[in-house]
Amino acid sequence: MQLGNVVKIYPDYGFIFSRDLNRRVFFHFSAFIGGKPKVGQLVSFKLAASGRPTFPDKAVDVCPVETIGTGVEALTSMKTEQIAGVEVSTTKVGA
Repeated sequence: MQLGNVVKIYPDYGFIFSRDLNRRVFFHFSAFIGGKPKVGQLVSFKLAASGRPTFPDKAVDVCPVETIGTGVEALTSMKTEQIAGVEVSTTKVGA
């Protein structure tokens, strides 16, 4: 799984900049899961062969990454439950 930011959007496709790969990666909107992509959005994705000579690979399973706040925001979004006598903390992403 790779991480990157959406850097360019066209009507049907866009590009993600991956810091790990140090380059842009093509993605088609049909590979985007979870609404419409936005420039600057942090996303996770997998690489797959593109079948095109201009782009050796493409991003698939592109998903927005929900960031969980730190400090007070993170603590207030946490829930603690008792399950079989064991205290379990659960956090709902995007809460």
